[in-house]
Amino acid sequence: MKAAAPQTRSLIPAPVHRFLSRRFGSTTNTWTIRRLLTVWAAMGVIATIALAGAAAFANIRLTTLQNRVMEQILPVETSGRRLSSLLLEYVNRQNVMVQALSPEALDALPARAELDARFTAEINTLGAISRDLPGLEQALEGLQKAYAQFLEQDNRLLDLTKRDLELAQRMKARTATLDQTVERMTTHA
Repeated sequence: MKAAAPQTRSLIPAPVHRFLSRRFGSTTNTWTIRRLLTVWAAMGVIATIALAGAAAFANIRLTTLQNRVMEQILPVETSGRRLSSLLLEYVNRQNVMVQALSPEALDALPARAELDARFTAEINTLGAISRDLPGLEQALEGLQKAYAQFLEQDNRLLDLTKRDLELAQRMKARTATLDQTVERMTTHA
């Protein structure tokens, strides 16, 4: 019996070996530099095509996300900032109310109608976007309810401030009248 020749392990995986054998013929001792370079070039082309496909997919995905940001998220962010600025203007208006020294000073308050119109415009902008963003409609409803309560409190603050200032003026006038009466009585007595 003949002794079996020791088998050397190939560095090429079996499926690749079978593919290359079918495509280029036998792989044992027939690898030439030309065949190796051809296989290497083919693998390079395949890898390049795979990377180009992945890059194209990533580019399409990035473009889609960029469009979503530009069409939906940025307008929401812009409206949110405008609403924050509007709220600050309301708070400043209320601070002027609280610091007013006379009812006439309340007449010089910034008009609330302009602020209300700007708020409505921002809500309408958000309402147009809300169809595409889940949960935004509920948030807008909550915002509008809170805004209605805020306006109610703003009206109450204005009324109470007017009454307070009018009462202070009447008390001041009556105190002055009382002081004059007391002074007359003390001079005549």
